[in-house]
Amino acid sequence: MREAGTVFWPHAKRKPETSFDAWLLYTSSTLPSWKRDKMSRIPPIAENPKGLYRRYNVVKANGERTDPLAMYFVLRLDGLGQDMMHINACRIAARAYADAIQGWGLAAEHLQPVAKDLKTLLLNIEHFGK
Repeated sequence: MREAGTVFWPHAKRKPETSFDAWLLYTSSTLPSWKRDKMSRIPPIAENPKGLYRRYNVVKANGERTDPLAMYFVLRLDGLGQDMMHINACRIAARAYADAIQGWGLAAEHLQPVAKDLKTLLLNIEHFGK
């Protein structure tokens, strides 16, 4: 059994008749070593205590299960944390996400309300305080 999130960017499409595990083994084994050695999952803290490690378990607010192979990166936007450099970096990342969506225009029409609301949220947090 594979650990959720072990492959980050598979490079070949899976044929419907091929099991996911067989496809994963094949694609992983055919990657050049320089690609195989790159980080392909978010490790637990014991494996990478000073770098990127798994800090959160993400669940959907409506109770639906998340994709077990998905990887999420959580951004803190409020100013209530102790590390304002971290919080400012999170806000910059969130704004970049909203800007990207707005730049795609009609190609990302379904995400336009999200981008608008995110920018409004950021402006309100920054204007009215933490």
